[in-house]
Amino acid sequence: MRRSNVRKGDGKWFPTPQDMIAANLLDAMQESSCPICSLVQRNEDRYLFGLFWESVNSPHVRTRLRASLGFCEYHTHAVRLTVRQPWAGSLGAAILYRDFVDTLLNRLRRPSTFRDRLFRKENRRVARLLTPTRCCPLCESSKWTQSTYLDALSEGLDTSPLLRNEYASSHGLCIPHAEPAIHMARMAEARKLICNVSLTRALAALDDSAPIPHLSNLLLDHRKISEAGSFVHTPEKARCPGCEAETSAEQSILQGVMPDYLPRTWHRLCSRHRGQMTMWTLRRFGARQEFVHDLVQRALLEVKDLEQEYECPVCHQVDVAVRDVITHGGEDIGRTMCLPHIRLALRGVSPAQVRACTISLATRLDSLSRNLSELIRKNDYRFSGEPLGEEKDSWLRALTFFGSEKCAG
Repeated sequence: MRRSNVRKGDGKWFPTPQDMIAANLLDAMQESSCPICSLVQRNEDRYLFGLFWESVNSPHVRTRLRASLGFCEYHTHAVRLTVRQPWAGSLGAAILYRDFVDTLLNRLRRPSTFRDRLFRKENRRVARLLTPTRCCPLCESSKWTQSTYLDALSEGLDTSPLLRNEYASSHGLCIPHAEPAIHMARMAEARKLICNVSLTRALAALDDSAPIPHLSNLLLDHRKISEAGSFVHTPEKARCPGCEAETSAEQSILQGVMPDYLPRTWHRLCSRHRGQMTMWTLRRFGARQEFVHDLVQRALLEVKDLEQEYECPVCHQVDVAVRDVITHGGEDIGRTMCLPHIRLALRGVSPAQVRACTISLATRLDSLSRNLSELIRKNDYRFSGEPLGEEKDSWLRALTFFGSEKCAG
């Protein structure tokens, strides 16, 4: 049925049957979740499968990943889950992250230029060496996928009666994707359709036997749901002092959240803390019709409130707690912290502390590189009978060092 609709079309949205963007969108609308979320997640899974199945030793892929020093915090967690799949294994992750460790070691041991010594402070020079030169490749790919399908969907809702009928009977967009779709749609009919479908699905979810999963799929995209479920850990699981302080601050804020806090601050919360607040509120206070209706109304009908005008209040409190901890890190900065917090800690330290941090960090990276090399060697069939020692979890330690130790829970 869907294939005949794709072939037939209506001559307005997709003029040729070979338009795969239109076909993928129509196919994703048959699922019980946001179609854009489904397509973005499908793209991420395809990228990670291709990376660990056949592209680990590809020169251009390694060059691109070396520039970003691996992946962001969220996609580091996705990599960890992929590596634990039976078809993947830890060998590919060990090969990649040994490359990233060696890249950092080469940067730290490379003699600084005369210009850097003369015009740049020591802490800024070292922080610059530890900073990636490009963003996470999966974030880049997901952003392109999301913008491509949102453009196609907004154009189709403006011009195609076929797509409007399909969209009205589908699950609809989640709130994070409905907001930009409303801005991109030119026709009032299309904007009204997006709002009505989201509100109808939200109120219908209250009548289901399990409203929280249905509401979370509507109020949050797949990334925010994963962050809310995977990154809220007990402080004991984080060895990095910065990650421990961040986790403790987030949990203390969540403990004090009241039911009316989320609708009032929805437009001010950042992406990550919006997901945490939403999941925590739904699980703790349940789903009530007034709460859901107010939340959807504020999210979709007051889209003129720009998030960029505000600072996330949760981020502000978390930053204060983290900075208070890392300023007292002293010489343990390079030995105990993850890379994102090391870069943050280097902003306000003395030259002597920078040198001590550099030495301890180089020693730590050197040990990690040796462990990764040993793990790679023991994956060779000639040495596979040798028992694994401390190098057994070296790939996981490398992931948590580059991405944040909070992703190891």
